Amino acid sequence: MEIKGFLKKKKTLSVVLACTVAVAVAAAALGAIPGGGGGARPGGSGGMQADTNTQVVVDTMSPFLGNIYVTSAFIGTVEPGRQVTIYPKASAEVVATYFNVGDKVEKGDILMQLDSASLESTIAQTQAALHVSEAKAQINLDQAQIDVESYYSGIEEGYNSSLIAAEASVQTEENNVQSANSNLWNARKTYREAKSGESGDYTDYEIDQLKNQVTQYEYALEGAQLKLELAEANLEATKKSVSEQESTINNSVAQAALNADFTDQYLALEQLRKNLSDYSITSPISGIVEQRNVDQYDMASTQNPVYVISNKDAMSVSFNVSESSLAYMQVGDSITVEKNGESAAGCITEISTMVNSSSGLFTVKANVENAPFDLYSGSTVKIYADTQKAENDMMILIDAVYYDSGSPYVYIYENAAAVKTWVETGISDDSYIQIISGLTLSDRVISTWSSGLADGAEVVLAGSGEEASVEPPSFEPEGDAA
Repeated sequence: MEIKGFLKKKKTLSVVLACTVAVAVAAAALGAIPGGGGGARPGGSGGMQADTNTQVVVDTMSPFLGNIYVTSAFIGTVEPGRQVTIYPKASAEVVATYFNVGDKVEKGDILMQLDSASLESTIAQTQAALHVSEAKAQINLDQAQIDVESYYSGIEEGYNSSLIAAEASVQTEENNVQSANSNLWNARKTYREAKSGESGDYTDYEIDQLKNQVTQYEYALEGAQLKLELAEANLEATKKSVSEQESTINNSVAQAALNADFTDQYLALEQLRKNLSDYSITSPISGIVEQRNVDQYDMASTQNPVYVISNKDAMSVSFNVSESSLAYMQVGDSITVEKNGESAAGCITEISTMVNSSSGLFTVKANVENAPFDLYSGSTVKIYADTQKAENDMMILIDAVYYDSGSPYVYIYENAAAVKTWVETGISDDSYIQIISGLTLSDRVISTWSSGLADGAEVVLAGSGEEASVEPPSFEPEGDAA
């Protein structure tokens, strides 16, 4: 595991601490520091208690807000930033290939050509048959229009001759019924007058003759009414026949026009022509030919890939991390890719949320652009990524923290005395450690080690009794610290 943090500031701080220690050693040699002899480093409540007459010269520092990043190394696998596997859309013999493995291709370049002779023949036959069908349909449409014109040319003022005859027959029978009614009425009147003697003396024979005449006229009226009913029925039948005939004539024209519409057939022909483009296999992206799986005269199948094209302008690396490391990673984080002593920057683009059942790890992917070295697909590289981070958190020098049975504590300067203070720590790097709880930014943490330090020990600040403190490193944004 590699650790990084405020490395630039560490060197400056080390110089300050070295000078402070030198001053303390010189003062002890001159007898300026009572009780300044050797002793074990204090280690808790069981440690050495300071004599109240012994003063320990110390430096202090205030906790500050900063960043710590813990970086881990992983083994990654190189993948193209984008890779496409090309399957033909038609099954046919390969008549030509134009690119080999390793060749650079541009988007739209024809990679290979399939034998399209059969499809071209089908297109030609379909087009010829369509032209013949169009010609026949046009002839039928022209004939239907002629039939309509001929039919309507035999109609005068919008009436059919058979309809006119049927209507005239009805009118004739209506006149006959009216005449029969008139004859019957007159015969009945004459018979009544003759029988009553109003119109003179009639013999019985003459009266019987008049009665027979009435009966004859009654029969004539019934016959006329029957003929009228037949004429009316014939008129209705004629009207229906004329209507059906007109509908048939009009429908024949509409059907002929419909049969002359070859839109669907032309769409099908156009689709065949589009299918012809499937026989020229083109590259959907610009890149490098990684694989070519067929040669000239091989049979290409829609089930088997023929080319693999990789776009290597932006390569990708994938690596596996544990769940604990995954918790600190997010899309957009920076990584470093190293190979043969050279390095390149990358950016995390994808983090798997499903654990690999075989490894128990999670897959992380990152893009790498403009690498100063070759990134070959499938090769391995070393990857450095932040697996722990504390950003804008409280921290102090790591050397200011002591441990008692594994529990961390520090000494803070209060009223010229060292006060033992328990703290909760987090992650650390070579110089600094994260403080989760136990301190405030206003506390003055003793940063000098001395065997005389103990809870309640009297301390003086280095620098001829004047207050002295270690300056914390200036805070820099996350992007610079990382």
